[in-house]
Amino acid sequence: MSIYSFLQDRSYGFTDGLSEQVLYRLAYRRIPSLFREAEINLDSLNKVFASKWLSSREVVLGTKCNKVVKLDVVTGEKVQIPSLKGRSSTQPTRSFDFANFFSFYYNTFNSNSCGIHSIDINPSGTLLATGGDNPNELAVYKLPSFDPVCVGENCHSDWIFDIVWLDDEFLVTGGRDGYLGLFQVKNDLQESVGQFDSHSFLSPHEKKKCDDCKKVRAIKFNKNTNELAVLSPDGLFQTWDMHRFEKSFTQRLDQCEENVCMSLSEDSSVYVIGSQSHITFLDPRILKSVCVISSAERDSGEFFSLKIELKNDFIRCSSAVETLTAEVKH
Repeated sequence: MSIYSFLQDRSYGFTDGLSEQVLYRLAYRRIPSLFREAEINLDSLNKVFASKWLSSREVVLGTKCNKVVKLDVVTGEKVQIPSLKGRSSTQPTRSFDFANFFSFYYNTFNSNSCGIHSIDINPSGTLLATGGDNPNELAVYKLPSFDPVCVGENCHSDWIFDIVWLDDEFLVTGGRDGYLGLFQVKNDLQESVGQFDSHSFLSPHEKKKCDDCKKVRAIKFNKNTNELAVLSPDGLFQTWDMHRFEKSFTQRLDQCEENVCMSLSEDSSVYVIGSQSHITFLDPRILKSVCVISSAERDSGEFFSLKIELKNDFIRCSSAVETLTAEVKH
């Protein structure tokens, strides 16, 4: 049966013939060749570090120049979302102290140098979390209006690298300081949104250091096991039991150079980790590597993996020089 016949029969309610999985597999193989790349001029915006689709034509971007921008991919219209400032950036130091002066100088003149590394939307699509004006702080907006909800502070002493929602209220941040922060955005905060200068301030519900982990580079939440997967750049992989917010497992990966991204399959059956020269597949049931793909250019110094996405039976790997899409066969 052809795809055309299958789609025609399906429109009349007949489901015999090709299965949905076979249809998706054929679509993944044939449709990409029909796509044509269309570049959108971002003007003075620096590199895009993070992105998330809001609708079929709108996407929100996080840039290296620490800006959050809503982009209409059809018209090219860009709307910059005002950054949310925490109280630490507005309160002066009362007495001179070298450590405080250095911290103030660093946050004042270098706070916009690291960029927005993560954007995530809660399951109901009502809240968006990303980095704040200070890259060490969390900013939460209400969707679709982008009204400010709150700034998460008093958690990280260095940049926030990744953010993931556990449900509609709780989210976790992972920082360059090696800490995990658990925040709760309660309903009363969500309902009391206002102007950009009147948002609330939120401290973490709990904050914990990842042992032996100098930096937290990527985090993913496995809803099937209620575990948080934590990845450090030097190849340390941990899982945390989110019922207790405690570490439950630690493993050192063989590939220990610049592990910068991680993805979890839709059915939570496999983790995929991208590093400078390898892609590693981990089975969450046994938390061991089941497959490793090496880059043919691993000695060139170029990054093999900057972003990893896994959907159905296909993996998409974006590097500094190209994008690769491949089928993963069981």
